[in-house]
Formats: sequence, structure tokens, C-alpha cells
Amino acid sequence: MGRTKYKRKFKPRKSYSNSNIKLTTYDLNKMAYAKIPSLEPYGEEWNKKLNALILWVDSNSSEYYMLLNNELHYYTVFHIRPMAEPSGYFNDEISNCLMSIGDLLDIDWNEETGAFECWLKHEGNIYMFPFFKYDEGVIKCHR
Repeated sequence: MGRTKYKRKFKPRKSYSNSNIKLTTYDLNKMAYAKIPSLEPYGEEWNKKLNALILWVDSNSSEYYMLLNNELHYYTVFHIRPMAEPSGYFNDEISNCLMSIGDLLDIDWNEETGAFECWLKHEGNIYMFPFFKYDEGVIKCHR
């Protein structure tokens, strides 16, 4: 009756080596994204997220970008010639590409990796597809 003198403080566990639980940040994010609804294609939130990605592309001088997912062995390279196409063309291409994979859940900039994380639901599973500059991954050979 009354207040207890004992206050338990949360102490994060530093090691799970004795545990069978092996969760990465990616696994935790996948579980969190599984609980949110998909963005409505071309809806307000969809356009807001996609526009951030497009503005980033427009502000860079890179010609090549990649959308990647190792789990699904998915690799798409976008060649964007500077000043050749208006960004509306790229908007259509990236939108169609994302929709062909599955339902878009989120597009978020990751400062640490220098890439946009595109979270998608594909065949009932959640995957992250980073979208990043890929100029160094392309070797140009001219005849």
C-alpha cells in the first residue's frame, strides 16, 4: 500500500549470443512496415514521397541510378541523360517500376547510406529496395 522503494530501470541488452533470436534492424523494419497500409498510387502521400526522390535525382549530376533488392535478385539500372528528358518522364518510369514490383509502403531518405529506401509489399512479403547513384557501377565503352 503505497509507493515501492524499488524502481526498475530498463537496461538494453548488449548481446543476444545466448539467444536463438537473431533480429537485424532490417528485420525489425520489415515487421513494422508489415503493419502499415500501402500508399494509394498517385495519391497525395505517394506523390510527396516520389517527388522527394525525383528532386534528389534532378539535383545530382549522375547519369546512372540503381533500384536493388538482393533477396529477390532484383536489379534495375536507370540511365538518366542530363537535360535529355524532363523529370516527368522519369517520374512515370520509376512509378511504373515500383508498381510492377508491388504495393508501395514508403520512400524514405537514408542519410547514412546516401540512398532512398523504397519499402514495398511483394507477394505478401515486405522488402526494402534502395535507390542510389550508380555511376561507378557502369563501365562505358565506346567504339
